[in-house]
Amino acid sequence: MNFLKPAILLITFCLAQFVCARFADAAITEDLFDRLAAVSTIDIEVPKYELTIHSISFKGKKFLSGAEQTISYILKNKAKQQKSDFIIELYLSEDQEYQKGQDLLLGATFLTEIITPSSKVGKTMTVTIPEAVNITSSYNILSVVIEQGIKFDESVSLNVNSSANRYKFSKPRYPDLKYGFFTFLSSMNIVEQGQVKSIEYFFSNIGDEKAISPEVEFFLSADTNLGIEDYSIGRFKTNSNLKRNSSTGCLNASVTIPNKIPDGAYNIITKLDPDDKIQESSEINNVKVGGSLIVRTLSASENVMNVALHGENSFDSPQDISSVKNSSVILQIPYATIQSMYAEDEEGAKRSVKYWDSNSKAELDLGILPKGAYSLNIMLYTGELVQVKGLKK
Repeated sequence: MNFLKPAILLITFCLAQFVCARFADAAITEDLFDRLAAVSTIDIEVPKYELTIHSISFKGKKFLSGAEQTISYILKNKAKQQKSDFIIELYLSEDQEYQKGQDLLLGATFLTEIITPSSKVGKTMTVTIPEAVNITSSYNILSVVIEQGIKFDESVSLNVNSSANRYKFSKPRYPDLKYGFFTFLSSMNIVEQGQVKSIEYFFSNIGDEKAISPEVEFFLSADTNLGIEDYSIGRFKTNSNLKRNSSTGCLNASVTIPNKIPDGAYNIITKLDPDDKIQESSEINNVKVGGSLIVRTLSASENVMNVALHGENSFDSPQDISSVKNSSVILQIPYATIQSMYAEDEEGAKRSVKYWDSNSKAELDLGILPKGAYSLNIMLYTGELVQVKGLKK
């Protein structure tokens, strides 16, 4: 029985060695699986860029901030499988590295078309140049391709391509229309509803780009603020092609006083480019308030009743004016209402009469008339004819 004890001990030792070896192999295998899994996970997180952009360029010659431009580019698929559903972003950058929040976004587009392996397609994108562009700097155009299924991380370099050329931009040039002054071709400031009035208007372009045939509109306003309640008395398209930098234009036109306008005093307001058809660098100098009109109805009977002649002595018409030492006489009728005046002798011959404004009345000189009998014919702006008959010299 003594010989069995060593044998039992030997068998027990061998079994213990076998069990330890099995557990050690299992531990090594599990550790290897963990390492392989970690390596595999790292490989999956690394983006693989297979869509790239080449030949980025502008179409056109003028590069203006705030203006639309078309950018051309070529998209290449370097993968062995087809690609679709991706985003193209274009930026302006002062260097060739994409910097989030600093580079100026030009535009972005989402493309769904399928691009076959190893193929190229040409594309265009219409963008608006940012107003924030620095005209003293030059820029690269950067393209960023965002492929479907690839998640970008701040620490991972994006799929960025840069244009071969650098571009400089300039601020756009615009005209700047400025009101000038206007005058009436007569000194009349009392008008009647429906009356036509001649006007001369001057204006200029002080901008750094030309302005072609701007329009101008005239209004009558009870105050100095142009509003929807004011009365338009005429809109005209000028024939002036104004060069840049203080070129001046002139408009001669006839305006009509509206029949619907009530009696009263009004300011004349002019507005250049009333519909804002011309893009200008400034819109604050298009409206001008100046001049005034009194609108009222002038009746024929009123005009006749107000006519009287006054020289050194006061007398009624008809009269003998040969005894008047001072040939200058005054008509008791508002000078502003008179359009023209002439004297007519007994044979119907018309003779010129000099007259002028004297404290809002019409003063005239009859001394140039030869001896004879005359009638004085006064044409008013209302279209009425007033006559003073029986004048003798």
